[in-house]
Amino acid sequence: MKWLALGLVFVVACSCATTGRAASFTLNHKQFIPTPWHIAQYLIVEECTGIKGDVSRVDWFVADAILTFPDPKISVWEALNAFSPSDRKGGQWHPIEDSDRSSITFDARFVFDHQTVRHEILHDLLWGGEHSNPLFARCTQPGG
Repeated sequence: MKWLALGLVFVVACSCATTGRAASFTLNHKQFIPTPWHIAQYLIVEECTGIKGDVSRVDWFVADAILTFPDPKISVWEALNAFSPSDRKGGQWHPIEDSDRSSITFDARFVFDHQTVRHEILHDLLWGGEHSNPLFARCTQPGG
């Protein structure tokens, strides 16, 4: 019964997105207004990449946890049983369907982490982008 209650809380308190390769669950996510520090990070990544974005079209969220599972077809129960700490992510970027807006969500532990914040901002500037792009190595590091 304890696991049933936990599963129901998990389903009610999470948001789910699938990327075609993985299922991602955010637990207790809440929207926040980006701080001046976040805006400065956006400007730094713009300068590093030479790509002009629009920080005002990004919806910013913080979550208690962001969990990713390799198979988007697994059930919540299978996901709970298969979860390991390595499945926890620092952030995620998603386009918002049928709009020119996007969302960036950070695990609460990473909301002020230079590398994680710049990584998700770079996804926004590239409107996705593959991690093999050299800009990820160059523009997501502090001092980059």
